[in-house]
Amino acid sequence: MPAHPYGRTNRVGTVIARAFALCLAMIAATMAGPSVAHHSFVTKYDGQRVVTLKGTIGAVSFTNPHIFFFISTANGTWRVETESIPKVAGKGLTEALLQDGAEATVTGWPARDGSAEVGLKSITIKGRTITIRTTAR
Repeated sequence: MPAHPYGRTNRVGTVIARAFALCLAMIAATMAGPSVAHHSFVTKYDGQRVVTLKGTIGAVSFTNPHIFFFISTANGTWRVETESIPKVAGKGLTEALLQDGAEATVTGWPARDGSAEVGLKSITIKGRTITIRTTAR
């Protein structure tokens, strides 16, 4: 930084530059969090296999970034991951349809780690079949 004609440095400019750099770093850190934490369906679910689950919907979490719910079947309870609220609502799956206690048939890709979880491909609920995804990508 150029010296002041009387031997002083420009402290105000230095403080402003540091504050600006700090703000940029904070913005970058908050923007990086969701993208780093987000996963791809293809890494979490086996896109080569599809399972069909018939049962009762329970414990619906209709929040972003992904909607989750459980389906209780004769062979146990499975966790189901869907897309975001705007994506599923645009395809016709609304909070009014996805209610605790509703009977449904779910098709999806099973978790690669063998847990009782699927990535939702389609759901048949209240007489309607709604396709959410066509691939596990």
